[in-house]
Amino acid sequence: MWNSYVTGILIWMPGWPKERTLMTNSKGSFAAHEKHRKRGSRLWLLPLLLLLMVTCIYLGLRHFKPDWIFLIEEQVSGITRHADLTEIPENRLSFEKISLTDISNQPDTYTTDSSLMLVNDTHMLSEDYTPDLISYKDTDVEINPSLEESYHDLAAEIKSRFDTSLYIRSSYRSTAEQAAESEAEPTLAAAVGASEHETGLALDVYVPRFAGSGFIKSGAGRYVNRNCWQYGFVIRYPYGKKSVTGIPYEPWHLRYVGKPHAEIMYKASLTLEEYIESLVPGACYEYGGYLITRQTPEDGTLSIPKGLQDTRISPDNEGNYILCGIMAD
Repeated sequence: MWNSYVTGILIWMPGWPKERTLMTNSKGSFAAHEKHRKRGSRLWLLPLLLLLMVTCIYLGLRHFKPDWIFLIEEQVSGITRHADLTEIPENRLSFEKISLTDISNQPDTYTTDSSLMLVNDTHMLSEDYTPDLISYKDTDVEINPSLEESYHDLAAEIKSRFDTSLYIRSSYRSTAEQAAESEAEPTLAAAVGASEHETGLALDVYVPRFAGSGFIKSGAGRYVNRNCWQYGFVIRYPYGKKSVTGIPYEPWHLRYVGKPHAEIMYKASLTLEEYIESLVPGACYEYGGYLITRQTPEDGTLSIPKGLQDTRISPDNEGNYILCGIMAD
């Protein structure tokens, strides 16, 4: 029998945050002092409530602000994406000197276009620049021929996935049209000679009810922004790169650069400015079976690596040419 004068016993068990005091009353029964246990039971609810709150906020934003969630997801995924170009030692390659004239006269061997031409307010088009243009699929939309099939495939994918049509709001603009655009929207439109639209390589696209900055509020718009690289396009003015491009995020503005350049730029989170700058003139790089090199012409000739297939050559508008071809096995 417990002595009725005993007022308490100190006990401790593993896992208890504090010692417990068992109190006796005059009848000899015990009541546990549960202050610390109750506090602990309340504390474990806190992270659960926080998780629930964050989940509700996320789901709410995903429904009402899908464009916000998309941009956050893209910024986070950009941290883990990468595209590693491997520099090829010069002694592993053989070169042949070919004049620019001979290159242009061998269309079966070399494809020449302007797909990697940098155009901005510090890299202006020359006054005598004449773009290569075609009418897209028998429409009145004028584009550079190098992007015709790629855009057709992208538009077909949008139709298949979302049962909606991807439309072109603006493509090639003449000098007069660009001047009018610049005058009408001086804070948005580039000056004459500084616009990619003058090359026919840029497209402003939309889907019904979602145009301009609202493009990524649509599933189709988000798909285009996230996957256009698979078709040789990039979002020319990506989110968070205004300090590089000088232009804020334009989710509707596609620029054709071709494969594999679009993949490299997307996975490495590079703008066209940054990508071109990363290619050291004279160096050769390997990426996914492609050889990429940026060459400075010497006496009107380029040093072409031997053994390449499907070689494409584009000026960069900095006095160099970027060559890309499939490496032989």
